Amino acid sequence: MSASVVYCVDSRNAIESVAGAWSRFAEENGAPELRPEAVLGRPLTEFLAGGALQRLWCLLLDRVREHGRARTLPFRCDSPDARRFMELELRLLDRGRVEHRSRLLRSESRDPVARVHPGARRGEGRVVVCSMCKRIEDPVEGWQEAERALALVGELPPARQPSLDHGLCDGCAASLERAAEA
Repeated sequence: MSASVVYCVDSRNAIESVAGAWSRFAEENGAPELRPEAVLGRPLTEFLAGGALQRLWCLLLDRVREHGRARTLPFRCDSPDARRFMELELRLLDRGRVEHRSRLLRSESRDPVARVHPGARRGEGRVVVCSMCKRIEDPVEGWQEAERALALVGELPPARQPSLDHGLCDGCAASLERAAEA
C-alpha cells in the first residue's frame, strides 16, 4: 500500500467521498464492508472503534473546522505480515468538509500473524487494542507491542482466545488531545 487512501467527511461527519487507494486497500485487507458503496453517507464514527476515539476524533474535526489549520497524526495500520507506520492529514475544504489523507511512512515485514475468523467462538476474556498504535494493554506490564501479546494469545485454543476491544493508550490519547488543542 503505497498510494494515499483519501476520504472526505461532510459538515456532519458523514463520509461524503472516497478516493485514492481506498478500494484497493479494502480489497487487499479482506474488508468488503468498506467498499465505497457501503460507506458513503454513513457517519465516520461508525468506523472508529471505541468511544474515547470517537469523541476525540469529533473534537479534532471541530478544531480543524474552527481554526482552518491542517492537523497530521501518526498511526499504525498493520497487515498480517507487516507493521505499517502511517500518518493521516486532516485538511479543511469548503462548506465544512474535512479531507482525510493517509500515507505510508514505512513498512516492516514480520512473521505472518494469523487472522482470527470473525465468527470464531471466543472465551470470556477481553483484550484492549489501541486504535491508533495497535499496542495491546497488559494489566500488569502496561501497553505492549501487538506481536508480543498476540504470540501469547495465539497459543490458546480458539475457544479460549479473548475478544478484542478497542481503546486508546495514554500516549495516543494525549497525542490526539494535543492535536485537537493546537
